[in-house]
Parts: sequence; structure tokens; C-alpha cells
Amino acid sequence: MPYQAYGNPYGTSGKPYTSPGGMGVNPYQAGPGNTGMGGSGSADRMINPATFLAAHGIPVEKGQLHWPLAFRLMREKEVEEMQQPLEAALEITALAALQGQPQPQILKEANNAVDQLRRWLRAREVRLPEAMTRDANAFLRRIEAALPKMSSNN
Repeated sequence: MPYQAYGNPYGTSGKPYTSPGGMGVNPYQAGPGNTGMGGSGSADRMINPATFLAAHGIPVEKGQLHWPLAFRLMREKEVEEMQQPLEAALEITALAALQGQPQPQILKEANNAVDQLRRWLRAREVRLPEAMTRDANAFLRRIEAALPKMSSNN
């Protein structure tokens, strides 16, 4: 299987993971202050949270979580109540892990946010196309699998 860059796992983009804005940048791309992988200038740079999340299998695009379509259809209030807390918890967990200071309470909040999203999805799965539900569940499983690894910074 040929090399596949980080990008949209849902097949709508096909672009490799890069982030001109947002919280992420490509640490392997040469540029000002960064000569690329292994070159001088890259050792003193800290990996950013988006890169850390992507390295742990969480879909990231343009420095932000790449939410599956089912979750992008949420009402604004639901986004504020369910998506934003998970995004914040993931970013804090990533930053803490990068600094070698795991935050068990934040990890618990992230798991609670995943559970809340799963309940939201189950309540609507009969009205959503099967592929949309499958992608959303896969997204949640990726986050659940990544959280313990992130907390131990493996």
C-alpha cells in the first residue's frame, strides 16, 4: 500500500495534512525557522496539538478536528454543548501530554464528551444514512482508542 498522508479519512479531500492556519503546522515542511525533518532549527520547536492528535489517529484537517458529516449537521447549541468541550479536552490533553504532565480529569471529561456524542448519534441513527453513522462511530472509536495513549504520551 503506498504512503498515505494525514488528511481527510472520509474521502472528500485527498489533500495531505498541512495547516496554513489554525492550531497546526506541518513540522516536517521546510520553512522559516524549520529546515524540515531532522534539520537544524526543528529540534527546538515543540510539536503542536493538531500534529499530536493526528499522530494518535484522530482526524485533523487545517489544524482542527475533522468532524464527520453526521456531527457537522448538529445544531449550534449541540455543537456548543458536545463538540466544543471535546475539542477543548483533546487540545488540553495533547498539550499536557506534550509537556509530560497528563491531566486525568481532562481525560475523563474527554471520555464523557465522547459518550455524550455517541448517545446523540444513537438517538438519530435511524434517520441518518448508514455510511454517515458508520463514519461517525469510527471517528468516536478513534478518539476513544487515542485517549489512553495520549495520557501516557506513547
